[in-house]
Amino acid sequence: MSDGEPTSGLYHFPIEVTSFVGRRAEVRTIRKHLSDSRLVTLTGVGGVGKTRLACRVAAELRRVYPDGIWFIDLSELKKEELVPAAVAYALGVGGGPTESALYESLARRHALLVLDNCEHVLETCSTMAHKILRSAPKMRILTTSREPLSVLGETIFDVAPLSLLPADGQGTTGTDAIGSEAMDLFEARAAAVQPEFVMDQAERAAVARLCELLDGIPLAIELAAFQVRSFPVTQILARHGSVFDLLNRGNRAGPHRHQTLQSTLEWSYDLCTPGQRTLWERLSVFTGSFDLDAVESVCGAAGDELDVLDHFPRLIEKSIVAVQGSGVNRRYRLLESIKHFGAAKLAEHDEVGRWYKRHRDHYLHVALLSEQHVNGPEQVDWNKRLQLDFANVRAALDFCFTHADEYATGLRMAGSLWFFWNASGHLRDGRLWLERALDLVPTEGPDRAKALWALGWYAMVQGDAVAADRSLRACIELAERTANDHALARALQFLGTVAQIRGDLESARDLLVTAMGRHEKAGHDDVLTILCGAQLGFVYCVLGDNGQALRHVRAAVALGRRRGERFATSWALWVRGLIDWSKRDFEDAAVALREAVELKRSLRDWLGTAACVELLTWLAVESDDHRGAALLLGIGRGLCGELGSSPLFGDITLTETRERYERTARKALGTPVFDRELAAGEALDHDRAIEHVLAASTEPAPAKTSTPAELLTRRESEVIRLVVAGMTNKEIAETLVISRRTVEGHVERALVKTGFRSRSQLAAWFAAEHAAAPGGRR
Repeated sequence: MSDGEPTSGLYHFPIEVTSFVGRRAEVRTIRKHLSDSRLVTLTGVGGVGKTRLACRVAAELRRVYPDGIWFIDLSELKKEELVPAAVAYALGVGGGPTESALYESLARRHALLVLDNCEHVLETCSTMAHKILRSAPKMRILTTSREPLSVLGETIFDVAPLSLLPADGQGTTGTDAIGSEAMDLFEARAAAVQPEFVMDQAERAAVARLCELLDGIPLAIELAAFQVRSFPVTQILARHGSVFDLLNRGNRAGPHRHQTLQSTLEWSYDLCTPGQRTLWERLSVFTGSFDLDAVESVCGAAGDELDVLDHFPRLIEKSIVAVQGSGVNRRYRLLESIKHFGAAKLAEHDEVGRWYKRHRDHYLHVALLSEQHVNGPEQVDWNKRLQLDFANVRAALDFCFTHADEYATGLRMAGSLWFFWNASGHLRDGRLWLERALDLVPTEGPDRAKALWALGWYAMVQGDAVAADRSLRACIELAERTANDHALARALQFLGTVAQIRGDLESARDLLVTAMGRHEKAGHDDVLTILCGAQLGFVYCVLGDNGQALRHVRAAVALGRRRGERFATSWALWVRGLIDWSKRDFEDAAVALREAVELKRSLRDWLGTAACVELLTWLAVESDDHRGAALLLGIGRGLCGELGSSPLFGDITLTETRERYERTARKALGTPVFDRELAAGEALDHDRAIEHVLAASTEPAPAKTSTPAELLTRRESEVIRLVVAGMTNKEIAETLVISRRTVEGHVERALVKTGFRSRSQLAAWFAAEHAAAPGGRR
């Protein structure tokens, strides 16, 4: 099983890095429950192994559910209202103004959802489970929680600790130990960290007593087993038995198993040096995974004697900190029980708030720094970083909006992430945080203006024209009162697209022309200025003025390529595909659209990818490939969900054309065949869907060390320079007075010589090399 990559129908499951021990009877029983009930909840104390057991059951059922088994970890969510968005994002359902898209998407699926760690968002999980069961007859749900969901039809399975020796059994020697799953787990984990470890008769007796002391809780046993590197089991018992008894006596009202898990964590805490304990406590402010830079920034303070880099490796060795990945991509994480234990210890100090504020300050810095890199080739790397830090970004924002004196900082932080929210498929989250910020911070200023135009942009993309219009007009009023030319240009730009979506093309053109004029007057040439050119090109295309449309789109593509920018450039290429389609230059349209898909894939811009797939569907119908068109329509739906009833944002002009092509394909194939292909496309995961669209390998292109002058002929360089300028093969042929086939040959040879797979990669490399060369074009 893997995190993010499907294996035999399993999606987003955590990687198993250790063997699964015992639980055979439980697995059989839970499988039986899932065959009889559509909702099964695994309950039990923290650390008892609910998640691991659910994953094992899912692995054995992977062939039962044709639409896959999906794992969604809810432990990182701190707000009930974020649950539907998290589930929708994991399932690949596109953003929309309501939760209806999620339920509509699931209605046709025969799949199993595994919702992990529901206890802190129980109300929303219960409501969502009820709605799914009611609206999706073939869906089944397996949840883990410390308490039941209390939904009609729910089957509850209490996960007990691992089996121990019989209570009356005197013997902890010989064959008496056979059948103790707790001892089997201890032996497996101890042998992993100390290969010489052997459970002889004396050791077996001590292990049996230790497992009983730990109450059979897997987490406690695994932490204990790790310590055999340092101490014999007999010494561990001698050292810690009295501590457990003391803690049990100190919390007699609590469940015995919770006391034992607490004792295990207290014992690990006692084995740490004072500096290690302090670092453990400070690390508890993180949510999800984090990197070493974050550890140093958050946990090490000026004038503080704590040596973070000295203590941190020791916490890894002690299994307090878990390691994820390797090399430069290595990240770290605290298990939930260890994190909560550390947080409780941290709360005992008067300065507890200081460390949560330092956590917020670090991720605020990351967010603000990312905003400085949205206009060029760093887009991809920064969006990937923010995706990895997403749980901590959410936690930092939550800190801001739960402390009144931090509201304004929250507004600033949420607004600084405007590119990430959109380009990486987090529109729901972005809209939620921005709305919350605007409600809490009525103060006028540039941060509020930015939040308003960003919110209007997201609402527009989601097909919510009313909300978009309201936010953008509020931004215009504020920008005019405060002389904020930048925000005014942005608001006019996106208000133009709102008018375009409503079908008022003349107003759309006028607003976009005004916005572009303001951008040019102010000297803006960033990602949204490039996007404005693409938006203006689209409106001119729909109005039938292909000359003006081409002028704006070529300029946008050329500027984007020179900058190495991907997001807005991909939208300009999408418009270029639309222009070529309108001119019936279907071959050039396909080239532009596939290049756009390549760029969008690198950013995980699934909404934009869906828009490209829609136009490729039209081209398939034009070439009489009706089966391929139906499959592409399904892919578009799968990538985008039910956003605005189609992946075209509810745009009147585009929707009418889409419906016409869909009717043509359905009539040619017949409804049964069409619906079958549509469903097949919708069922594809993102990677397989995009590979189908591109029909290309996912292997990354090799890095280039040679310059264009060293690799390409003079004529090939001339051709590629015009590709960078946004020209199609046909236009290049007309410019150079050569045949179109000759142009295609030059492009193909350039691809072979450089090792690149696509025009976009080739053009980006060529533009970057010429920009860097002395005297090169900039």
